[in-house]
Amino acid sequence: MRKIREVIRLRHGLKASAREIAPSVGIARSTVAEYLYRSEAAGLSWPLPEDLSDEELERLLFPPVPSEGEPSRPMPDWSYVQKELSRKGVTLLLLWREYKDLHPNGYGYSRYASLYHEWLDKTDLRMLQHHKAGERLFVDFAGLTMLVPDNLKSGVTSADRFEPVVNQAFAEFARHYDLAVLPARPKRPRDKAKVENAVLQVERWILAPLRDRTFFSLDELNSEIAVKVAELDVRVMKGPNASRRELFDEIDRPAMRALCMPRYQFANWKRAKVAPDYHVEFQGHRYSVPYSLVGKHVDLRVSLDTLEIFQDGRRVCGHARSLARRGFTTSASHMPVAHREYAEWTPERLENWAAQTGPSTKEFVARMMATKLHPQQAFRSCMGVISLSKNYSAERLEAACARALRYGAQSYRNVKTILEKGLDKEEVQASPSLTETGVHANVRGAEYYAEGATCAN
Repeated sequence: MRKIREVIRLRHGLKASAREIAPSVGIARSTVAEYLYRSEAAGLSWPLPEDLSDEELERLLFPPVPSEGEPSRPMPDWSYVQKELSRKGVTLLLLWREYKDLHPNGYGYSRYASLYHEWLDKTDLRMLQHHKAGERLFVDFAGLTMLVPDNLKSGVTSADRFEPVVNQAFAEFARHYDLAVLPARPKRPRDKAKVENAVLQVERWILAPLRDRTFFSLDELNSEIAVKVAELDVRVMKGPNASRRELFDEIDRPAMRALCMPRYQFANWKRAKVAPDYHVEFQGHRYSVPYSLVGKHVDLRVSLDTLEIFQDGRRVCGHARSLARRGFTTSASHMPVAHREYAEWTPERLENWAAQTGPSTKEFVARMMATKLHPQQAFRSCMGVISLSKNYSAERLEAACARALRYGAQSYRNVKTILEKGLDKEEVQASPSLTETGVHANVRGAEYYAEGATCAN
C-alpha cells in the first residue's frame, strides 16, 4: 500500500507520467496505470486524508468484485513474465501453462505469446532525453575509487531491472523535499547518459592525478578533492566554449528553488514484530507499544533523537530514543490495566494505603514485606490484606491485624481466618511476663548476664 500511496503522490502531486512513476516506485507501468485508474474511480487525489489507513485505502481501490461481469480473459502480468524468463530453464510455454492453471478461461498459447511480444516491443524503446534546467539530478558513482566504498544500499535496496526497490529512508528523503526517485536500470548507462561523461571527467581529472598520493584521513582526502573539483569547474570546454561553472551560473542556478524547512532529519527504518511483553527491540533496547498490537508487525522509524512506531502506514506512538544497549523504555498508557497498577506498587505506597485503615494494618503490611528477600514478593499478599476492607469494616480489619501482630502471624491467610472466625472481637489474652513466673533454679537472673560474670560449672 505504501507504493500505491507513492504512485498517487507522484501523479497528482508532481504531475509525473506513468513512464516516470514506474521505475521510481519499482512496479510495472501497466500496474501504475491500473492504480491510477482505480484511484480516479475512487475519487482520490493528493494529499490523501491523514486518517486514511492502508486497510481503508485498499477497500476503496479494490472493492469486492461481483461475480457477474468478471473479465473472461484476465491479462497476465507481463513484467512478471519477463522477469521469470531471465531465470534458467524457464520458457514462455511453461509460464503460459502456469497462467492457464490459475485462469482456465485465459488466453490460448498463441495469443498469449503474441500479446507478450507486443508488450515487449512497446517497452523496449529508446528515447532522446531533453531536460529543463533544474528538473533532474543524475547520480552516479565512479568505478575508480580512492577508498574502499560500501555498497550503495542507501539509495536502491534492490537494483532489479524491472522492479527496483528504493531504500525507504531515501524515499522518505525524496518525499520530504517533494522529489521523485527514478532508479536507472542495471547495466543501462543510456538511462543516465548525462552523468556518465561527468563521472569519466572526475576519474580523469580528479582521481587519476591523485592515484600515487597517500592520505591519512578522510578530511585530508576531501580537501584535496575539493581543490581538484574547483580546477575542473573553471576549465573551459571546447563545445560550448564555456566552463562548467559558467554554465551552472547561467542555466541551473536561476532554476534552483530553496529547500523546504525544516531540514530533513535522516532516519532508519526497521520491520519488527511486537513481543508478548508489548515491546519492540532496536539495537538491544526495548520500547513499548500499545498492548493490543502484541504479535503484529510494525515499522520503526528511528532518527537521532526519536523512535516512532507505525502500523499499516499510521503512526501509533513514539519515544525519545535511548542510547542504552539494554533496558526498557515503557509508557504506562501502553500497559494493560492490571500491569499498570502492579507497576505502580511500591512498599511506601502500600504502607500508606494500609495506614488509611489504621496503624496496626500498616505495621502488619510492613512486617509481611520485611519477611521477604524482595518486598515485591509480598505485594499481592499485602493487597489481599488491604482488600479485606471490602467485606469487613475498617475497625474489624484493624483489630484483626493487631491480633495477628500480637501472635506473630505474617500472612494474609492468618488475618482472613481471624476475621472469618470472629476472633478479632475477642479480647486478646496477655502473655505472662517473666516477672510473673516466680523464682526457679533453672531461671537465671539479670545478675548472671552482668558484665564480668563467669559461668560456673
